Amino acid sequence: MALTAYKVWIKDLVVNECKKEEGEFGSTYVEINGKKVSRVNILTPVIDVYNTDGYSSITLNDGSENIRAKAWKEDIRFFENVKIGDIVLLIGKIKEWKGEKYLAPEVLRQMNEQWAFVRKLELAKLYGKKEIPIPNVVDEYIQEDTQKNKGYEEERIVEESVVESSSTRQKIVLAIKDLDSENGAEVLKITNKLKLDDSEIKKVLNELLEEGEIYEPRSGCFKLTG
Repeated sequence: MALTAYKVWIKDLVVNECKKEEGEFGSTYVEINGKKVSRVNILTPVIDVYNTDGYSSITLNDGSENIRAKAWKEDIRFFENVKIGDIVLLIGKIKEWKGEKYLAPEVLRQMNEQWAFVRKLELAKLYGKKEIPIPNVVDEYIQEDTQKNKGYEEERIVEESVVESSSTRQKIVLAIKDLDSENGAEVLKITNKLKLDDSEIKKVLNELLEEGEIYEPRSGCFKLTG
């Protein structure tokens, strides 16, 4: 079973000590809020890109801290079309080399800039705000309004615009949330609720499982991560 890909602030990955589970194949992890986090789901702007023969890296900044994602050999394909200023969703494992924590990518997708703003709202609700001044290249994608009331209104509008999206992916995520029970949302109930093509629903569910957005506590039942 794949490890849960946790949504976390980059700062919490950087400041907390890297540990390793016992055994030859034990995972490297960082303890955050009592959870052993060895696989993460990061959605953030890219502030630097580096490519050379057989090696590639990108630097991510979610407004709390920087971290690099690194790839070698055939894995450099993950970063082939990435450029500074892109918003990416990266699923990857935590690694450490010579005191530097970095991410080894498993999934990378280009995202709309609205998603980065919504992710910041999610993380603030889960862990509180942990933001520091960030480079100008990121500021054009994620801007904090200094006027409190106006800022709250903008957050509400952004959240609603994303949640009300007509995409199959969003419909399935909302259906899982609505139908969730002790054992999760049954795939048959999701299909009946949405009245969408069965193969399309299964395809999206597999993508969400791969990205760590959902998990399967029982066969055919799904829950949202976090």
